[in-house]
Amino acid sequence: PIPDEAPELGIFRNIYTVFPKPEQLKPGYGYFAILVKEITDLIKKAGPGDLVILDEVPTGTDYQELVAVAVVLIEDLIKSGATVIVTGHLKKAFQLLAERTGQQPYMHTVKDVEGHMVPDFGLEPGVAKHSYAIELMREAGFPKQIIELARSYYRVITEGLGDSEIPNLTHLEKPKSAEPIGKNPAFSALETVIENLYPENSFAFPSNQDVIINTVANMLVMPNRMKHVNQRLRITECFVAKGIAYLGQLTRLLSEFEKISPRRHWGRLNYDPAENIRQIDLLKEKIQPLMDVLQEIPEEIQTALIGYDLLKEESEAGGITGFLKKTLTRLDELRQENAAVDVTTLTPEEWASKALEWQTLKWEPLFKELINNLMVLDEYTGIARGIIRYNLKSPRFSKKPNTFVLKDSRPFFPSWASRNPFLAVDNPIPNSLEINPDRPVFVLTGPNTSGKSVLMFNSFANATFALSGFYVSGDLEISAFDNVYAFFGGRNVTESGKSYFLDILSQYAEIIRRVTPNSLLILDEMHGTDNF
Repeated sequence: PIPDEAPELGIFRNIYTVFPKPEQLKPGYGYFAILVKEITDLIKKAGPGDLVILDEVPTGTDYQELVAVAVVLIEDLIKSGATVIVTGHLKKAFQLLAERTGQQPYMHTVKDVEGHMVPDFGLEPGVAKHSYAIELMREAGFPKQIIELARSYYRVITEGLGDSEIPNLTHLEKPKSAEPIGKNPAFSALETVIENLYPENSFAFPSNQDVIINTVANMLVMPNRMKHVNQRLRITECFVAKGIAYLGQLTRLLSEFEKISPRRHWGRLNYDPAENIRQIDLLKEKIQPLMDVLQEIPEEIQTALIGYDLLKEESEAGGITGFLKKTLTRLDELRQENAAVDVTTLTPEEWASKALEWQTLKWEPLFKELINNLMVLDEYTGIARGIIRYNLKSPRFSKKPNTFVLKDSRPFFPSWASRNPFLAVDNPIPNSLEINPDRPVFVLTGPNTSGKSVLMFNSFANATFALSGFYVSGDLEISAFDNVYAFFGGRNVTESGKSYFLDILSQYAEIIRRVTPNSLLILDEMHGTDNF
């Protein structure tokens, strides 16, 4: 169904679309180059009978060059004979296209609602004179002071006013609470790096990959974070020092436990002492060789490993080995209990009570506690294997604010098509970046596809890993920033009607609401509206 009373639609051979990407990260290409390549590939195959829809593309480079490239690409699409629908904010480009091709451009009409210009979704001939980008800042949630500051800059640029017309920004309210990095749209790209850096087959328990993702997503807002970060790094260092052969042996032993599942009963519970004893003996057979191997882990580290919540203040004496000894003792007690039961003497009520008691109060709680503790052991084993494989290093923390010094870093980069956590090009140039802590603002410009986004994302990934207690690529010295905020592109949120540019503004507004003087911000290429 089409939401129109009398719709008419031609029959097209193919429908081709190019929309702004939800991310602007692709190996070997800048964001602008990605879009140009996609449109160029489309030109090669589009022809009569095809429908081509371009939504605010191309974008992502200097305005004058962008207009020239856009005119050439759209002209070629028109010459292909395809039916072409284009939206965008490049006023000069659409004026040139109208003059050269005779095509009539149309613009959305707007209306004034309580002093604000809003679209009314009408159409009339012409090219829109204004994009109303600053008007969108209010809808995106920017503080009033920021919006007025933007208006001042706009007047200075368009009317030639002096810098004295720009007001000093007043102090903004600090956020009431921090935001987990996992809620940042940039985290989806980092999550891909984590999946490739620590694949499921690195662990005896594959779900530990999700544990690592959740740890990175939430560690930055954890109370007393640096204490926990330093603890994670100390534990990791110990496991890395054991070497790949030891870690492989540990993973194989832990895999034996992953194969054992607590019995699940649907409907009526069963009580079978002989089967219970078999399960107990099987578990004991797996525990003893694991205890032998764990003797090589220092007691201090073993103690920190006890409990699925690594961050609790008190740990069990004897560490993980002590816990396993107590588990063996408890298993012996349960074995004796089952051996002493004569099920033939039990009434149906006693049998049902025994079944419920065994399943819910004895066996499953013991097994769950054991697996939870072994998963922590497995987590660090898998992390250490990834560190050794990719030659990662422990970060160093500086007491001086605003410190960020990254040297000789093989760039992390999200690859959705491969299992490589790094930039998938031949001989990638190592990244080095140093921020002056006394003037902690770094602005990077350069030609398209020169590696700006690669450097920004790699800095974001390494900073986030370090501040979450994970090893990094290269040598990193960093302050204990309270959070890391990043922007790597927007997207059209069609379900809520949020445009590409409004989504970008919303991300920036959220960063402004959350940021503090001790935050690290990494912002990569804001675009999506017109020049002046």
